[in-house]
Amino acid sequence: PGGSHCMLNSVTSTARPFMGPNMYVTPPAAFTHFHQDGHGTVDSGHLCISGYNEVVMLRRLTERHKKHALMTLTGNFGGKKALPTYFDGLYQEPHGDRLGKKPSWPTKAQIQKCREMGYCPTVCIVKPGQLIHINKGRLHAFRKMSIAPLPEGDCHKILREKTIEEHKLTKETLCVSVAWDWMYRGVSVGGINREMGTVLEAVVLNRKNGKISLAIPEFSLFQMAKMLNPGQKTASRLDSFLPFGNSDSTLSDSRTSVVSSMPDARTICRGILPSLRHVMKQQLRTLGSASSSALESSERGERVTIAKRPNTHEDPLKFPLDPYALDGFACKLCSRELSNVYYHCDGCEKLLSKDFNICLECHGDKKFVCSVQMHPTNPKKHATMNHTGAMKANRTSRCPCKNGPVCAHCNFCLGCSCRCHTWFTLHSRMFGEAEGEALLGGVDAACAPCDDSQQSQKLGDLLAERLEAAAKVY
Repeated sequence: PGGSHCMLNSVTSTARPFMGPNMYVTPPAAFTHFHQDGHGTVDSGHLCISGYNEVVMLRRLTERHKKHALMTLTGNFGGKKALPTYFDGLYQEPHGDRLGKKPSWPTKAQIQKCREMGYCPTVCIVKPGQLIHINKGRLHAFRKMSIAPLPEGDCHKILREKTIEEHKLTKETLCVSVAWDWMYRGVSVGGINREMGTVLEAVVLNRKNGKISLAIPEFSLFQMAKMLNPGQKTASRLDSFLPFGNSDSTLSDSRTSVVSSMPDARTICRGILPSLRHVMKQQLRTLGSASSSALESSERGERVTIAKRPNTHEDPLKFPLDPYALDGFACKLCSRELSNVYYHCDGCEKLLSKDFNICLECHGDKKFVCSVQMHPTNPKKHATMNHTGAMKANRTSRCPCKNGPVCAHCNFCLGCSCRCHTWFTLHSRMFGEAEGEALLGGVDAACAPCDDSQQSQKLGDLLAERLEAAAKVY
């Protein structure tokens, strides 16, 4: 994570989620059934140290084709009256304890059906010293190889027999491997655009299905834009290995193939521009609509105050959060990353002295109208102890609930009617409206001279349609 081809290389180490390395020590014959790492948001590398790993891996697919592939590979059709079921490898933890009975390993016939559907299944064995890279969003399954014979229909039967014969294996070997996750950025303009679009779509699907995304694509995108923007002072730090020029000159260099495959800054800017334009428009739209709305409403759930400055401009000795770190910048309700614009609960701040930060979508859907325990031990629904956004009464003085005095901030009963936990302050983690427009304009200018501006705009429109469809259809 954070290597030369990783999206996290522009993000500080304190802002990166833990992605390994992890060591796995597993007995032969154990297996992890089909899943996608980070729920489709991260790439992974698996280095085999000892033992042998039997692998089945599909190409990157759309959501509906992933479900069809899982039905093909793991489906339980259970007779004429029972509805068909399949192993949910998309939104379940692959090593969880509540997965129930796992399906059998894929057969040759199932693999053949996947080939006929164009899912391009890879069936292989990773040997000691070998590494396999799994791109984000690719369904895959691992099984630790045993020397026991396999059924005739097992998809690894021939490969296992050849491996045992080739390496003269006579006893079981403990399987040891090291794995890590990362966020591959891509090399070409089209490749970078595909990688960004894939991870952004996966984040939308994870939120819809109530799952936490491991990757932080939006914050990485903003940081990449800042580092690569020639109008920013920080750009000079990358001039030595990301020159603004023709990438062909880099490819013709006599350096190693790893270095020569590094795209120049203009190529990266052209690749990230459609995704940056889409995400930035969402951020700027929120800032613009908040600044033009009625801010001083006293109605429940209607008041939004705008912070005076971005978090990066605050005094680090007084501001409770580090905007360049990971802690505190995940939605309290859906765990989505808070890349820049987020809503901060006034009630939790003033009455509890705690941070309750939520994303744009949760605030727009009014999901804050709920009770969330903030006190370490007391779950009581009281505005001075926990987040109480679900209070519906409108009582002021001499409240019959006898559960607390009147709130000094909203003048409603703290025990049953307080409105403070439905009022929010709109914060910007990294940049405000003017800075965001300047950042987007700088990346746009960095792509020049470029004759595919219309194509970039079209790709951005297609990405917006794709993410909107992901939020509604699946």
